[in-house]
Amino acid sequence: MKLRKLMAGIVAVTTAMMLLVGCSGGKDSDSKDSKDKAAATEGYHTAKDPYDGDKVKIAYVPNQGSAANAQAWEKGIRQVLEPLNEIYGTIEFNVFDPNGNNEQQISILTDLCAQEYDALIIQCVDGTGIVPAIQECEEAGIQVISLNVSPSCQHAARFGFGGYTNGYAAGLEAAKMMGEEGNVVIVGVPPEVTQAVGDCPWIGFQEALATFDGITILEEQAGDFTAENANEIMRDFLTKYDDIDMAWCSNDAMAEGAALAIQSAGREGIAVWGADGETQALEYIEQGLMTGTIFNDPITMGNDAAKMALYCIMSEIDQNFVDAEYAPSIMLPSSVVTAENVKEITNRW
Repeated sequence: MKLRKLMAGIVAVTTAMMLLVGCSGGKDSDSKDSKDKAAATEGYHTAKDPYDGDKVKIAYVPNQGSAANAQAWEKGIRQVLEPLNEIYGTIEFNVFDPNGNNEQQISILTDLCAQEYDALIIQCVDGTGIVPAIQECEEAGIQVISLNVSPSCQHAARFGFGGYTNGYAAGLEAAKMMGEEGNVVIVGVPPEVTQAVGDCPWIGFQEALATFDGITILEEQAGDFTAENANEIMRDFLTKYDDIDMAWCSNDAMAEGAALAIQSAGREGIAVWGADGETQALEYIEQGLMTGTIFNDPITMGNDAAKMALYCIMSEIDQNFVDAEYAPSIMLPSSVVTAENVKEITNRW
């Protein structure tokens, strides 16, 4: 039963990929009808079939392995690959953690080329700075699938969440809860991260707030996605401003850090919003330390990314080099969570 479910999932993701490639003008290949599994496209990719004895190597490289969403992605990937490897014994899966360092992530990708990996599932530290290393992987025949923070170049596939739409909805809800007026501070992200993510919840959230004349953005500072850094930024905000009604943070870890800074300062009545939906944030909402978040499901995304990696490895068409300006994107749904519905979130990570 488990195998049938996994295969059904692979078929579903494969169908989605074929539709995306078709829409982006994918090239026909003379090798399409060939039975030779060594057929290559553009000289870069050799199709392999792990269900028919071919050994394959898949790497997962998060931007920060200790982050809750990175661990949830890994869990989702393992849920697909490990049962298949138990049956076929053909799938090697390894995790390499750059600890948030772009140079280290580049070095890891160079090593993957030398070790002849077949697929790479990556969340970039720096979507622009990583481009030459991604292109080196592609030329080595490694199929590149990105998660959320993507390289600024063509690659096999990109997975993300419905960021902007749900960020906008969360912003409207936050404004409503503020009475459509008040002062807001923002712990945001560097511009290059926004460029790499593309469909960003923080853009939607802030554009929703901008529709209300009574809401004032006091200041925005870029954080580094960690609770510790956001805690420092929020303490600075609390020192500068006596009248803060809401803190908006671009991910849950930063929202958690900001919430603790507010609690430590003894300030009351400041709403705190984040994005991701990690378990600790949901618990903070239940405890009244945070007001809301945008819930994503990285475990399911990890499942789908693993299935996509297998599809790309088995395809005779090199998905890195389809005729498209950007990588085909598969967007998963998100939802706004507050104290009113937090108990309904059961698939926590």
